[in-house]
Amino acid sequence: MPSNASLHCLGGQPAPREIAGDLALLLELPPSARARLWEVLGPCLVEPLPDTMEARLDAFCRAHQAPEESVARVVKACRFLVRQASSLGLARDLFASDLASLHPSPEVADVLLAGYEAARAQVRRELLRGALLDHGNVLEGVDWRVDQVATSSRGGVLHEPVGVLTLRYRAGGKEERLTLQLVPEALRELRQACESVVTAATRTK
Repeated sequence: MPSNASLHCLGGQPAPREIAGDLALLLELPPSARARLWEVLGPCLVEPLPDTMEARLDAFCRAHQAPEESVARVVKACRFLVRQASSLGLARDLFASDLASLHPSPEVADVLLAGYEAARAQVRRELLRGALLDHGNVLEGVDWRVDQVATSSRGGVLHEPVGVLTLRYRAGGKEERLTLQLVPEALRELRQACESVVTAATRTK
């Protein structure tokens, strides 16, 4: 098997020398560890690696009676390949071709392709989010409720519904919150704006 095979996921460049050897270790893992590899591979696709990754690897190795060093090397190699392929939006068949170039066993490709499409979407969402954060705030979630204003110091009996939206967003490295109160007319305007944005974004795909 040529170690200098050109790979689509690396833009036509060969993989680093250790990748093929580490990928081959996948076939030496216990069957249950091979079958459940994405349980530990999926959570480590984010950048940077989560602080809980080491504990997750330890628990995975204990559960499947797998050698810790081998699992770590397999996960590292797979993470590299999946992230590279995903960042390019590489089609499933092209990624399968790369895996075949790195190892002739179809089982290696079967394991990685089983979760590839979901992983590709995950990685690309992360890359998009990072690109947006480089240039401003990014909305991460919305909480809402409906209140009713009965009266106030301004006088009068109101009994009017008011929507309360709390926008959770990230500004740089900080999580921020912004709470807005909206009367029904403003809620309808916001809904129309959101529908227009979704329609426009769908057309650009």
